[in-house]
Amino acid sequence: MGGGEKIYEPTAPAAPSSADAIQAWIQGMPDIFRMQQEFAPQEAAQQVELAQQYARPLGVAYQEAQEAMYPGTTAVREQLTQQAQEGMAGDVPDWARQQYLSNVRAQLGEQAGSPIGADYLSTGMMQQQEDWRRHYQNLGLQLSGQQQQLQPQAPQATSYMGGFTPQGVGQQMQQGYSTYAQASRPMALQQPNYSGYLSGAGGFMSGLSRLQGGGGSGGGGGWGG
Repeated sequence: MGGGEKIYEPTAPAAPSSADAIQAWIQGMPDIFRMQQEFAPQEAAQQVELAQQYARPLGVAYQEAQEAMYPGTTAVREQLTQQAQEGMAGDVPDWARQQYLSNVRAQLGEQAGSPIGADYLSTGMMQQQEDWRRHYQNLGLQLSGQQQQLQPQAPQATSYMGGFTPQGVGQQMQQGYSTYAQASRPMALQQPNYSGYLSGAGGFMSGLSRLQGGGGSGGGGGWGG
């Protein structure tokens, strides 16, 4: 009754097929759709609520941090922004108008006082006004382009159905199968050596008998009380 090895060969499970994956996907789709219908509106409403509560304080905090780190740049930008607003709303200043008229009259000479010259001056002044406003419009656009703008976005929700595909289900089933199949591989089991145990037990009993026999002949000692 000596020890030894015994090969244990469990039956390996069948690998999942594409048909199994598709069937599992079909069975799970209604539950996924119901969950999407239930939780997507809640997620979107939560994002709207959080934006209403925290978006403005967050923007103010960013602005204050910008002003604290770059006070000079912030001051210049604010000054230029004010100039751009005033320039877009105002007229050509007096000094610019007088300089323009002086230059044009010098070019026209004697024709400056003629009806054609007067019309030329009037048309030129209108163009000067338009150029003046366009200059400050471009300045305002340039400054606004340097300012970070928040773009409104629709609330987002987790798309549970987007990641739930037959291919994904098949991959998950394959991973589970690989783990299970690995556990089903043949294994060698070591059997205990019962003969050794029995031999030791026999030696113990033999020694016990000798002790008992010796005690009887000694007339009162040992085990024979």
